[in-house]
Order: sequence, then structure tokens, then C-alpha cells
Amino acid sequence: MRKIKEYFIMKKIEKYSSENSIKIENKTRKKIPKLLITYIILGILIIGTNYKYQNKLYFTISISSYFGILILNLLIIKIQKVINKGKISKLYLLDENDKKIKKWDIKKHNSLLIGKNTEDNQVDIDLSDVQYSLLVSRAHAVLNKNDSGWYFEDVGSSNGSGIKKNNENERFKIYPGEIHKLEQGDILFIANTKLLVK
Repeated sequence: MRKIKEYFIMKKIEKYSSENSIKIENKTRKKIPKLLITYIILGILIIGTNYKYQNKLYFTISISSYFGILILNLLIIKIQKVINKGKISKLYLLDENDKKIKKWDIKKHNSLLIGKNTEDNQVDIDLSDVQYSLLVSRAHAVLNKNDSGWYFEDVGSSNGSGIKKNNENERFKIYPGEIHKLEQGDILFIANTKLLVK
């Protein structure tokens, strides 16, 4: 009977899991935005050119163009932030104090399998090195994306899954086969392991 159950779980996982594994970033480094460097160099060139030729008309046109392009790019960045607000793009592994200790970028994926990597089973979100990894099933849960957002489903794990919705104090159990829509700020419980949806 167990072999039959495993067969159906693997079929379900094959349906949902993606072929490409996720790149994990354990440490996020702050980088100077390329756009800022471009504007600094452009400003230096405008001032340098004006100093060389000392042409007031050229300088006025150059500075006006410079600030016009700068304002336009800042508006585009702001519009992109508004458009992307509320869209899920990352998962964070949380420790016992809810500190982020690992990050997965998921925005380019449509389906992800959560579990533990083994020789026979490759997952997208590998939790084999977490503190409570013994409680995580090899194929624990799946995340699926469609036009209306991301959805979470337990695929028959041994120790279960749960969700704590954003701005709510209690978590609730997810039963195999139930599909739940996710929002930014939700916390997924993979047995005792916490994943923050952002």
C-alpha cells in the first residue's frame, strides 16, 4: 500500500515540479546601483565638457537633459515598484527568532517542489540542512503559480504543513490536497521549519 501511495505522490510531484533548481543566496550583498554610477559619470562628463568649452548654452541644455533623464528614470523605477508590489518573488528560511537565514529567488519559476534532496529525488527548495530536517519529507509540498498568484499544497507529507497568514496570530494546518493562495508576509510551516513568503 505504501508503494502505491509513493507512486501517486511522485506522479503529482512530476506534474508540479520544475526542472531547474533554484539558486540559493545565503548572504545578500549591498551593491551600488548601476543606474547611480551611470548618472555620476554622466554628470562628471557634462561638467568636464562645460569646463573645457565654457559654452553657457551647451551647459544649460546638457544640465536640463541630464535632470530630465534622471527624473524620468526615477519615475520609471517608482512605477515598477508599484506594479510589483504584492507580487511574490522570494522565500526566506527563518530561524527560531524569525531571523532570515537563507533566501530563494522564485520569481522566474512556475512550480516548485519543497522537500529534501536525495539520490532519487531532486527538489527545488531543499530543506535537508535545516535544524528539523528529520521532520521534512523528501517530497513535502509544492508551490504553483498561475495568473492570479502563488498557491501552496501539501503532497502527503508525514509530519504535515501549515500556514500563518500575514497579520494573523494563529497558524492552521494544511491537509493533503488542499490548495491555499499565498500573499506576501505569509509564513509556511514545513513540519517545524518556517518559510517566509515575500
